[in-house]
Amino acid sequence: MRAIAAQDGPILITGETGTGKSVLARHLRSLSKRKDKPLIVRGCGEFDVGTVEAQLFGHSRDAYTGASTEQDGVFQQANGGTLVLDDVDYLPKPMQTRLLRFLDDGTFHRLGESDRPRRANVRLIVTSNKDLQALSATGQFLPDLFFRLSHWRIMLSPLRSQPEAVRTLANRLLARFDQANGEPPRTFSQDALDLLACMAWPGNVRELKATVENIALEVMGTRRTVIGLDGAAAILLDPHSGRQIGGLPLLPDLSEDERMFRLLVVTGWNISLSASLLGVSRNTIYDRVRTRGWRRPA
Repeated sequence: MRAIAAQDGPILITGETGTGKSVLARHLRSLSKRKDKPLIVRGCGEFDVGTVEAQLFGHSRDAYTGASTEQDGVFQQANGGTLVLDDVDYLPKPMQTRLLRFLDDGTFHRLGESDRPRRANVRLIVTSNKDLQALSATGQFLPDLFFRLSHWRIMLSPLRSQPEAVRTLANRLLARFDQANGEPPRTFSQDALDLLACMAWPGNVRELKATVENIALEVMGTRRTVIGLDGAAAILLDPHSGRQIGGLPLLPDLSEDERMFRLLVVTGWNISLSASLLGVSRNTIYDRVRTRGWRRPA
């Protein structure tokens, strides 16, 4: 990360929703030589369609109806520093062309000043939760812009592929919540962390944060220093919540056999955790495995 942050070319950060792309963008800026220079962060989906050009590149006085004064765009505002454009796939095609031109020579034109090129020294970081390469293949995103933005490319993995990261983040988020709410510091038990690590987390870090806070609220005032499996499972495994464990919904109408087998699969054949979640003994599961002929995947 430090090596990329020290460079000056554009950075493309991709990953699913909630993986922390914007957080990483700010972190990269904090590691760069521009850390004390301006930082401008904008979501491309937030730009008004009718005035997106002016918001990006600025406009002169009377450039359009209502433009009573001249105004700098985000590129000029970030001059000397870093500009973060979140969800770059939302940029209209004409603005993608303008962005490509800026990346090529560092110049742009304000709206209403087509004969007066301006220059800005900006480190550009863009993010997207889309496959920009696939979008460029279908004409929805300029291929040349994709390759230009990919000078430095970072792909963030989803939480479901990082069980240890889930365990670490869960306790960190719990500690942050307790500190913010004046609660004595608490931690999750190992089996509660094992359960958290088994969840699918389609919303990634954002969803994990909300879930940890819900669990923390549920047991607030109980004077627990450790939040155990029961406290976590009450929130995580509510069959009416729509949450999924390992990508498999634990629906209320599943038979005991179906729930048991699903839990075994998604917990990596963790007999103890599965038994605790089902409220049965380990021997019950061992007997069911033997009589049903279930086999652990190779």
